[in-house]
Amino acid sequence: MKDRVIFILGKRGSGKSTLAKRVLSRFSRVIVFDPLKEYREGIIIRSIDALFAFAKNPPETFTLVLRFQNVDAELVALEYETAAKVAHALGDLLLVLEECEMFINSNNQSSFINYLISYGRHENINMLAIGRRPREIPIRFRANFTTIAVFRTTEPPDLNHLEVYGFDPEEIATLPEYEYALIGEPFEDETS
Repeated sequence: MKDRVIFILGKRGSGKSTLAKRVLSRFSRVIVFDPLKEYREGIIIRSIDALFAFAKNPPETFTLVLRFQNVDAELVALEYETAAKVAHALGDLLLVLEECEMFINSNNQSSFINYLISYGRHENINMLAIGRRPREIPIRFRANFTTIAVFRTTEPPDLNHLEVYGFDPEEIATLPEYEYALIGEPFEDETS
């Protein structure tokens, strides 16, 4: 899987993280933004200094799980922005944004995370964004997703947004538990 910008949507407990882990297992170099501590496998990084130390001499394959913890929310946001720049410098990897609504912000035009969503695939940075609410993702980013997987969603405003993407709201509202609908490029083990 190369040059992909994947978006996985669904309610808590719907199977988003399980699907995300299946996708990231196909990449040999992965950086996960994990603010809610959902990932157990990989090297846990809790500070920018530790990330810089790792980036000086990275192994050929790796999975980094970034869990920046600080009482100052603005400082944490800055740390993740800096981490996006480190990911870009390392190159040839998958950047996973768990709880992507925390990182994607249309009000911050200078955000490097926003830049990577829009242009990272041209520099071999694949993206995987996992979120709960499609309406919280700005339209300018939605156009960059090559694949959108949606688990059962029943909120009318979210269904309206998904219809704009091309999904059938009735189908999405009645999906069986742990199943998803897909628009865009299928995953390698699926057919179109």
